Amino acid sequence: MIDVTRSGRLAVATPPCARAAFSLIEVAIVLVLIGVIAAIAIPRLSRSSAGAADAATIQSEAVLQKAVDMYSAEHCGAYPAADKVADQLTQFTDAHGAVSRQKASPYHFGPYVQKVPQITSGPNKGSTKVAAAAGAGVAWIYNEADGSITANLSAGGAASEDPPTTLPVIDGGSLPPIDPGTLPPVSPPTTDIR
Repeated sequence: MIDVTRSGRLAVATPPCARAAFSLIEVAIVLVLIGVIAAIAIPRLSRSSAGAADAATIQSEAVLQKAVDMYSAEHCGAYPAADKVADQLTQFTDAHGAVSRQKASPYHFGPYVQKVPQITSGPNKGSTKVAAAAGAGVAWIYNEADGSITANLSAGGAASEDPPTTLPVIDGGSLPPIDPGTLPPVSPPTTDIR
């Protein structure tokens, strides 16, 4: 179709649907860009979610340790029994560690936590079980002798001879020892006496 404009020039009118779609090259470029962005973003997002789960496990471990410490303070230095630790931390207790769901005489102590928190990382993720040794489904490993509680991050269901893997401490932790052999040599100070 040919139109004549007001200035007298000829103009070729394009059909209204001639530029309604993208070319194959444009679509390919957009797909490549989306793929590059996904290749960069997805690993970063998965690392940050794993870091958040580790931080939540550290926080839950600290909450449980404080609950054990509070129990010990109210029970003349005695720690909860390994076979009853979950009940002794989540229910009322008497001076000897006997458990009751109701606060009535002589059960005046506790509860120290509402419930045992789930472990949020590792092979036992989602479990709340507390035991004296690592095992299938055990979230927290409790040592009755010193009242320590650690996250069970070991793989496998059977107890192992190796100590359980623990997460790094965020607050109040100490730095690892420094090997003197890795330090650069220090030369004695020089003094210029003139």
